[in-house]
Amino acid sequence: MKDIARLGIAVDSGRVKTATEALGKFTRASRDADGASEKLGETTNRTRDEFGRFVKKADGASDANNRVAKSARMAGKALAGISAA
Repeated sequence: MKDIARLGIAVDSGRVKTATEALGKFTRASRDADGASEKLGETTNRTRDEFGRFVKKADGASDANNRVAKSARMAGKALAGISAA
């Protein structure tokens, strides 16, 4: 009598498919995060540059204000000299 053995193997690929989909989502999210990080870096650089320009303008305004104050003091002294004469 012949004995025939059969071996049946079942493979559940559902978890592999789920893991592959999750990895795909993770990869897309990683790319999105990388893009957002790049944009944040660019925005930060522009903000730094704009703030630098603001500081220069503020320094210029402060200098101009100091010159006006000096002129006002000199005018006051001149008027006081005229009044005393």
